Amino acid sequence: MAAALLLSAGAAHAQGLGNPMPWDDEDAGGHSAGNMAGQAMPRGNVQAGPIRIRTSRPACLLSAGFPVLRALVEPPDAVSSVMLHFRPESYPLWYQVPMKRMEQGFVAVLPRPRPSAQRVRFFVEVMPLNGQPLRGTMLAARVVEDPAQCSGPLGETVERAAIGVKVPKGAPAVPPVPPGFEPVGTASLNRAPPRSHKAPLLVAGGFAGALAALFAQGSPATGAVTPPADEFSFLDSTPPPGSHLSLHSGPQLLVRLRLRLMRGVSTGLVRVILHRTFAPGSPCGVIEVPLSQIVAGASQDIAVSGPIMQPQAAQVCLSDRLRLQIVENGTVVASTNDSNPRDFVATYTIDP
Repeated sequence: MAAALLLSAGAAHAQGLGNPMPWDDEDAGGHSAGNMAGQAMPRGNVQAGPIRIRTSRPACLLSAGFPVLRALVEPPDAVSSVMLHFRPESYPLWYQVPMKRMEQGFVAVLPRPRPSAQRVRFFVEVMPLNGQPLRGTMLAARVVEDPAQCSGPLGETVERAAIGVKVPKGAPAVPPVPPGFEPVGTASLNRAPPRSHKAPLLVAGGFAGALAALFAQGSPATGAVTPPADEFSFLDSTPPPGSHLSLHSGPQLLVRLRLRLMRGVSTGLVRVILHRTFAPGSPCGVIEVPLSQIVAGASQDIAVSGPIMQPQAAQVCLSDRLRLQIVENGTVVASTNDSNPRDFVATYTIDP
């Protein structure tokens, strides 16, 4: 899986390169520059001298695409791997993406940043064939929504990418991105712990189909489709419960769940309904995205991410519960409900 992700990302790189971009040891109109030289002590006949690392230095990253960052490693044949470490400025843990060797150095694609990330810090780390890991200079770039907001060189981007991300110890396994980044197009490169029956699953994106019938008819009946042994757990959400979501700004909600179903689902939809206790037939909003696979009897973490479809944009809507539904071939095959398994208590206010 990791190999496939890297090949896919490599194809995306070829579409986004070619724009002049300053390096960290070059002056760029008043922006600070760093010295990227790393030093490796030679051993035997493997290395003949120091390894130098240079990193592309954009002033800004565009939130509308997947940022492309590059590195020059000299000599390139003296290293076995090159990784790009990154995090939003306000988050302490470093995530990693592999850098792929190309004709002109090494290239990495980052997950798509959100404006809430504000600034992204990053540095390149190389593993010499013989020696200790070496790091380049830590750099930072602002996240902007409009190129006109950037006063310096704007980073390269690609529209689509499949990215393998290494999640740091202590960070949530799902989604495999830090706060301030979209999980769309990403998958974890971390190995599952031994004897673990959890299979992380990421489903993220926009709507899988029209939801007008759901709003018109209310929530589909779930009495005969939820086996008693099914288990559902609400982990957290971004933004968290208690938040106000503005329909005017295109509200995005990411909900992390854990479930264990007694039957497998090969393909279908996962649906998160922002439910109202006193108006069950008129939900505040719905997120519906494609579902790839659920393994029968296995505990799986799911991250559902996407924009919220709201039926009544003219008034404020208060949701006090989350209802999760698994849909296969147009039929709800598993769901939380009013009794067992119960809906998740979580309040969200959606403003018009």
